[in-house]
Amino acid sequence: MTQLPLPQLKYGLTTYVSLEKFSVDKVAKAALTASPYTAQGAEKIQIQDLKEFWQSPRGKAIFQILQKQPTNFIEDIQNKALQQGKAIIIPTNTILVNPVLLQKHCTTTVDADTLIIIAEKNSQSSIVESVTSTADCYLRTQRLHIILEENAQLSYCNVQNLNKKTYNFISKTANTGRQAKIYWIDGCFGSIFTTSMIHTTLSGEFSSMEADTMFFSQLEQQFDLAVEAQHLAPHTTSDMRTKGVGKDSSKTVYRGNIKIHENAHNSVGYQKEDTLILSDNATVDAIPKLEIDNHDVKCKHGATVGQIDREKVFYLTSRGLSDGEAQATIVRGFFAPIIQKINAEELKERLHEEIEEKTAFLIEQ
Repeated sequence: MTQLPLPQLKYGLTTYVSLEKFSVDKVAKAALTASPYTAQGAEKIQIQDLKEFWQSPRGKAIFQILQKQPTNFIEDIQNKALQQGKAIIIPTNTILVNPVLLQKHCTTTVDADTLIIIAEKNSQSSIVESVTSTADCYLRTQRLHIILEENAQLSYCNVQNLNKKTYNFISKTANTGRQAKIYWIDGCFGSIFTTSMIHTTLSGEFSSMEADTMFFSQLEQQFDLAVEAQHLAPHTTSDMRTKGVGKDSSKTVYRGNIKIHENAHNSVGYQKEDTLILSDNATVDAIPKLEIDNHDVKCKHGATVGQIDREKVFYLTSRGLSDGEAQATIVRGFFAPIIQKINAEELKERLHEEIEEKTAFLIEQ
């Protein structure tokens, strides 16, 4: 059987990430496994094995949507992993005061799973997923698909701090019903290589999406991060914000896209990317994009890539901090607005500690 190629992740002459060191043979010879999730605060929701969920009428319909002809090696693995994972259902009118906490620790050569989340009508919920791995985990891949029914609200936070030897391929999709709201928080800190795509289809009138993405790339890490909103219905809103830091010889590509379709009048789209570069050899490319097929809309985008503001450093040093302490404080404060939005105190504390550790070199230099 002919083996499918790896994904092509080149977006310009110098705008790309590379999989030249990725071992297809190592993955092809390994068993396809899925480490279990541990869940806290899940008493009011339903969690089913996917093999059981796919047998229900709703499950069969979703399975048909997700099952597609693979075009590359990673998509083929994700297709094979459709039977591995969980379906989470937040019942109609359920309001969760505290978040559902999902934790996953990957230890096998290939960890591949699928996660389905259905937020039923009038539900309000928050899910926080934290993912780690050992050096034995060479590849981690996941497909996440979220359906929000009418007037449902869901906050979904994913933070990965995988081992620096792990390759990470993640696809996240969501479809919104009328007046539904989804809020994404995506934190990318670990792995040797990550490609993460968040795609939201705003199908219901007056539905909305927000997304906060944060990354800190260092050493030889490569990140390919994308957030996309498809406005299919009128009066829909998208708001995409990204904050990132590049250090050492790392390379990050961030792609943001807002697509306003012909029938999506009175829609609003906004995207903003801000990046700090902490070394001469780090590369961060931001590619904001707008596609507008209806002129009765409001859309704007912007991107900044630069070094730490010396005026801010001067101000902090005038207050008694050393130059290095001032720079570290600015970088830590750069991420703070997103971290504060995470509805999980333990994870928040871990992220603050992670940022402190990554910025310690500024104080020591």
